Order: sequence, then C-alpha cells, then structure tokens
Amino acid sequence: MKSDGTKKRQRIATVVVVLVVIAMVITTVVPAMMM
Repeated sequence: MKSDGTKKRQRIATVVVVLVVIAMVITTVVPAMMM
C-alpha cells in the first residue's frame, strides 16, 4: 500500500510538470502567433 501511494503521488507530480510545460509553451507560442 505504501509503495502504491508513492507511485500515485509520482504520477500526479509528472502530470503537474507536463501541464506546466504545456502552459509555458502556450504562453510563449500564442503571443508569437498574435504578432
């Protein structure tokens, strides 16, 4: 159970990192597209 919870937390952390990267890409690409 302990390892299972760690794996779940690790997966959540990975998803958060991916979302942050996507958000950064959007914020850098959208202004360039507008210009």
